[in-house]
Amino acid sequence: MSFFSSRWWWIGGVIELAGLLLIPHVLLNKRNPLSALSWLWGLLLFPILGPLCYVMFGTERMQRKRLRRRRKPLAKVDPTALAAPDPTKLPPLAQRLLRLAGKGFTTGNRVALIPEVEELYDSLDTAIEAAQRHVHIEFFIWKDDDVGQRLTVALTRAAARGVEVRLLLDAVGCLRLSMSAFHALCAAGGRVSWFSSANPFRQRWFLHLRNHRKLAVCDGTVAFVGGMNIGRDYAAWRDLHARVDGPAVTELQGVFADDWFFATAERLTEIAYYPTVPPVGDATALVLAAGPDQEFSANAIRVTLLALVGSAQRRLWISTPYLVPDPAITAALQICARSGVDTRVLLPRHPDSFYIGHVARSFYEDLLTAGVRIYEYVPRMLHSKALVLDDEWSMIGSANLDIRSLKLNFELNVLTHCARTNSALASILGADFKHADRIDRAAFARRSSFRRLSEGALRLLAPVL
Repeated sequence: MSFFSSRWWWIGGVIELAGLLLIPHVLLNKRNPLSALSWLWGLLLFPILGPLCYVMFGTERMQRKRLRRRRKPLAKVDPTALAAPDPTKLPPLAQRLLRLAGKGFTTGNRVALIPEVEELYDSLDTAIEAAQRHVHIEFFIWKDDDVGQRLTVALTRAAARGVEVRLLLDAVGCLRLSMSAFHALCAAGGRVSWFSSANPFRQRWFLHLRNHRKLAVCDGTVAFVGGMNIGRDYAAWRDLHARVDGPAVTELQGVFADDWFFATAERLTEIAYYPTVPPVGDATALVLAAGPDQEFSANAIRVTLLALVGSAQRRLWISTPYLVPDPAITAALQICARSGVDTRVLLPRHPDSFYIGHVARSFYEDLLTAGVRIYEYVPRMLHSKALVLDDEWSMIGSANLDIRSLKLNFELNVLTHCARTNSALASILGADFKHADRIDRAAFARRSSFRRLSEGALRLLAPVL
C-alpha cells in the first residue's frame, strides 16, 4: 500500500488542517507584524512541527483568575497604621506612576539591601526560625544541595512546630529537582507545589511562561524580594536582594497568594494572612508584579521602567545580567543619554551563557552611539537587577532588562522613593563600576567580522531567550 493511500495521508491532512486553523489565532493575537509573519510561514511550511511549536511556545499572553482577598473593615484599622498617602502630596513622578500602575504606593516602609548571597541565606534561615504563623516562599530555582537542604530543614522544623509552610517553585527552573527532596517537609505538614503554565487538565499549554519571581514572606510582616536563587552555585555570583518591613509586605503577600492560587487553587483569603503592618521606616514603596497575564504595552514593570528613564534628570544607573531591550526601551535609553543624563548599564563580562553575551553585545553599538556608558563587571557573574534614578528613586527585583522578563516571565520588582535606600544602592553599584571595564566605542567598533556575524545571528533569537 502506497503512502498516499495509507492512513498517514489522513493524519498528515488533519495536522495540516490544524495548522491552517491556527492562522486566525495568529492574526488576532500577534500585534508585531514580523512575529506574525514568522509564525504564518512556520505553520504553512512545517505542517507538523509548526503547529506543535505554536501551541507550546507561540502564545505570549495568558489569562488567570485573580484572588479576591478579604481585608479588615476600615473601621477596625488603627488610623495611625494606614499606609496610603494623599496622592496630591506625592512627588510629580510618583503621581504619574500611580496612574500607570493602577494602584497606590505604601508609606512607612524600611528596605534593607542584601548584596551578598550568603547573607540572604542566613537572613532567610533566621526569619523562618522566628516565624510563628506562616511562611510563604516562591523561587525560580531551588537546588537540592547543601544550601537548598539547609533551608528545607528550616522549613521542616517550622512546619513541625505548627507554622503553615507553603513553598512554590517554578517547574522549568527546577527541572532537575525531585519532589522527593521535600518528603520530610510534606510529612511535617508543609505544602510544596510547582508553578507550571503547562497543564492540559486545566487548559494550560504554555511551557515557556515561567515564574521568575523570588519572594519570601514570614507572618505577613517581613518579606524578602530580589534576584537571588537558592543553591550553592549562586554563592559565587554578584547579586542583590532586599528585606522589606512595613505595609508593603501586605502587597507582597498578595502576590504570593495569587501565584499560589494559580498553582493549587487554594484561596489564601483569611484575614490572618494580611495583618495590619505598622509603619517602620521612611520609604514609599510600589510593588510591581508583572507577567504574561498583562498586555505587553501595559506590563507594570516595563511601563514603570519607561517612565523612570524618561524622568531622569541627573543619573540613571542600571545593573542587569541580560540585555535584550525592545525598541521602546532602547530609544528611551538613547534619549536619556543624549539629554546629558549620566546613563550607565552594568553587565557581566562573563555571563552564564555564551549566547546571551553575544546577543547583549549586539545592542552595544546602538547605545554607545547615543552616549550610554556600558560597563562589564569582571570579578564574577553579575546577576543583580537594579536601577538608581537621581537621588531618591531605586528599583530592585527579579526582572532583567530583556524581552523575556518584560513579556513572557512572571516577574516581581519593588520601586522605592527614599533617599537612604537610593544612596545605599548607589554605593553598591558605584563599587561594582570600579570593578568593571567600560566599553570603548571605538575599540568595540573594531571587533572582528566573525563576532559581528555571530552577534547578528544570535540576535534573531532575542525574543525567546
